[in-house]
Amino acid sequence: MAETEVVIGYSAFELFEECYEYDESACRVSDSPESLKNYLNNALLPLKDYRLEAVKFSDFLNDFGYSFGEYALEPQALARFEQAAKAYGLQYEVEEYKPDALHELEPRVFFVRFRGWQRSLE
Repeated sequence: MAETEVVIGYSAFELFEECYEYDESACRVSDSPESLKNYLNNALLPLKDYRLEAVKFSDFLNDFGYSFGEYALEPQALARFEQAAKAYGLQYEVEEYKPDALHELEPRVFFVRFRGWQRSLE
């Protein structure tokens, strides 16, 4: 399997508003479908109002979720992203998301910012 086709994680598309779930200004990518469903349990809408999507590394390079190269990844998704990014030679920055004390997150979330999402995959 090409590195660009590796599934990094899972994201939720909200059907009514036709947008992806975000943390701050970054499209959220969860470790697994189960982790994403747990996250959505705290959302305003019921789970049936979302479409769960697998997110491949190639999706990041094509601005998945219209996030302009910034994503909020759970730990396992981050590890898969870093492995694929290294193989592809993509440079990026990682910062742990630190919400206020009233909004502790489990699992932790990391913001990934990178340039090069504008590149096409040839």
